Amino acid sequence: MAPSAGGSETGVDEAAIIASCEEYIFIGNEHVHRYKPIWKLPHQKLTPTWLYSRAINGTRDFIGLWRGGQRSSNTGTAV
Repeated sequence: MAPSAGGSETGVDEAAIIASCEEYIFIGNEHVHRYKPIWKLPHQKLTPTWLYSRAINGTRDFIGLWRGGQRSSNTGTAV
C-alpha cells in the first residue's frame, strides 16, 4: 500500500546514499517529511523565507544537508 501522500511504500535508501556521497541535499516540508529515518543522522536544516514547496499545510519548507562519506576521486567509491 502506497503512503497517503502518494510516495513509494519502500522509499529510497537515503542512508545508503548519504554514506556513498560527499553531501546529500534534500528540499522538503516539515510536516510531509517528518518521519524520514535520516533525521536521526547528523544534519543541518535551513529554512530560508524564500523557499516554497507544493505542500500547503502551514509548516515550514526546508533544505536539509547531510555530510556523507568521502569518495575516492579515481574510483568513485566510498573510502
